[in-house]
Amino acid sequence: MSWDNVNSFKLVLTNEECLKQAIPTNITSLQIESRNFEGSLSSLNIPKNITKIIISNLIDAIPYSILPSQLELLEFIPHHTQKFPAINLYKLPRSLKLLINVDRIDKPSFIGKLLSGKACEVEDITFSANFNESTETLSQLMSVKSLRSIKFEKQTYSLSMSSYTSLVKLSLGQHFDKPIKVGDLPPNLKFLDLGRLCNSPIEIGALPVSLEELVMSFDWELDIPIGMLPPQLQRLTLGSNFDKPIGKGVLPDSLKKLKLGLRFNSPIILPPNLTHFSKYYFMTQTIDFPPSVIKRKFR
Repeated sequence: MSWDNVNSFKLVLTNEECLKQAIPTNITSLQIESRNFEGSLSSLNIPKNITKIIISNLIDAIPYSILPSQLELLEFIPHHTQKFPAINLYKLPRSLKLLINVDRIDKPSFIGKLLSGKACEVEDITFSANFNESTETLSQLMSVKSLRSIKFEKQTYSLSMSSYTSLVKLSLGQHFDKPIKVGDLPPNLKFLDLGRLCNSPIEIGALPVSLEELVMSFDWELDIPIGMLPPQLQRLTLGSNFDKPIGKGVLPDSLKKLKLGLRFNSPIILPPNLTHFSKYYFMTQTIDFPPSVIKRKFR
């Protein structure tokens, strides 16, 4: 989903009088920026045709009642270490597709669920660096049947996401560095990004057979054993620090696109169906390219 070339408007809040400012009705994107504003937004009139809202530096929670019913993207931009109030997935507009920089997820009571009805139908959630599973529960996401993608900006805890059957895209953030075991990942995952710091073992069979694209972490330096990469993998990116030999059978025959990092200069046997090969900087090792390769790029 692209937000390029949309009509936008920025509302700067310094006091209660700013809430009376008329928001143009012909726009689709609205940015609300607080500059030491400590009041409530309950009296703010947001046009119904707004589909994108970005909220920055706000201290109090935005009242759910003022959010347009056609809203598709809601993004929070906190000020320094400020944390936004918890998000109630049962009160957001059902039209919402993208939710960015979530700090906390509210755990509504059973009565609250009954009064609010079903959870929103958001497809893509990005959790901010402030998100902490020790105090917030990810289990609330299980009620969002439409969820397809989760991105963590900073993830430091072990995974337990085997019940997230609808999830097809997962990014683990900058600080994730835990072993990945069989049953840790969503079973129908198609895209996985291991972030930056991950240099922990991945059990054979831990990566779902459905996985089509894998981005290894910047710091990954471990050997890749035969069978670790799933048989349907089509695109693989190896991090800058990886420099281990890749023998026959390590890369699955299904692989179409391969990107090697800056330091890689080890022997490698390419799979028979590879079409695109990319390498940061040149290497002294001789590579035997299969006839299927149609594009080679050294940069």
